[in-house]
Amino acid sequence: MCIPFQSIPPPTQGTKRAVQMLQLLGVSQFVVGLIKLFVLQQFSGFYDFFTLFILYMAWAQLNYCNCVIAVFYFLQNLLMIFIFFGMNVELDIEFFSPTRFGVTYFIFFFYYLGACYVAFLAYREFKVLQYDQMGGLIQTNQQNDWAQNNNEQQYNQQQAYYNQPAQAQPQQQAQRGGQFQAFQGRGVQIG
Repeated sequence: MCIPFQSIPPPTQGTKRAVQMLQLLGVSQFVVGLIKLFVLQQFSGFYDFFTLFILYMAWAQLNYCNCVIAVFYFLQNLLMIFIFFGMNVELDIEFFSPTRFGVTYFIFFFYYLGACYVAFLAYREFKVLQYDQMGGLIQTNQQNDWAQNNNEQQYNQQQAYYNQPAQAQPQQQAQRGGQFQAFQGRGVQIG
């Protein structure tokens, strides 16, 4: 995989919409990174720029795996926001105090919820596209039907085998008829 990535044009309307949503999410992720760096003075803003790169790989290559990585990053940020508010409760700091960190994290909470949802929608759309390119659900349904029919045939064969009446002395019957009779698959049952 070389940089710059080979951009794949979205073939369907759903993937075009997913790419547009991811591009909008990328712009907003850039703004979030700037806010974390300059307003909150946290170096975690650099991770947001890294997430922007992951989102770019997702929309440029229509890759659903990168969407999953982005969702995990957004969930990690949600966890950090829960920890921030939990520590405020633990230290008896007023929960709704309008501090720079409190207001920003409160806004980021809703942003990361929406970002998880958008990344999941893109994941779902890209996964459908991948299945369609590989033969998709038609092939999967055919394999499931084949496996189900194969299981039914094996079950019917086993039932016929076990419900078969026991033949008394098959070798003697074959010798009486003058014909050779091949092994029937019934041997001595132990236990």
